[in-house]
This record gives sequence, C-alpha cells and structure tokens, in this order.
Amino acid sequence: MLVRVETDEGITGIGESMTPHAPQAVVDVLEQSRPVCVGQPVFDVSRLMASLYQLLGGALRDSIEYFDFLQGETPEELAVDAAAERYRNNTASGDGP
Repeated sequence: MLVRVETDEGITGIGESMTPHAPQAVVDVLEQSRPVCVGQPVFDVSRLMASLYQLLGGALRDSIEYFDFLQGETPEELAVDAAAERYRNNTASGDGP
C-alpha cells in the first residue's frame, strides 16, 4: 500500500506500508494517526515519532531478547564469538544453518 502525505507547504512524501494478512489494519492505523500528525511540523521527526509511539500504545516490555548467529569456522572461533555475544548481553545465539 502506498501512502502519500502532503503538507500545507507543498511538500509531498510517498511511503509504503504493508501487511500481507490484514491490509485493513494498515488503513485503520493510518486513519487513527491522522489527528496526531495533522498540523505538526513535518521535519520534527522525533516529535512525530513520539506522538505515534504513544498512539500505538507505547512500550510493551522493558527489553527484548536479541538473537544472533555465531560467526566462526572452528569450535574455538565459535566459543570466542559466543563469549563476545554474552559480554554484549545477547543471550539468544545460534550457530547458523
């Protein structure tokens, strides 16, 4: 779904939004976001994103688990990469396909 946004200053932007299973959900979110966005400075992206963030419900959790594939050719290299991931607090890792 293509979305065209026009400003009162003549600036037009085109973006894409999609979901393969519920396209009406995209339309509904866009319609609900209209009152939050209309009248706001177009280049104040941080403010717009903060408003949309609140509209969509804010944070659902304090943190998320991050998954990363371990990199290395030998067991020793994989162990070094696993230790580095653990140091960075990435607790969910795999060894790839």
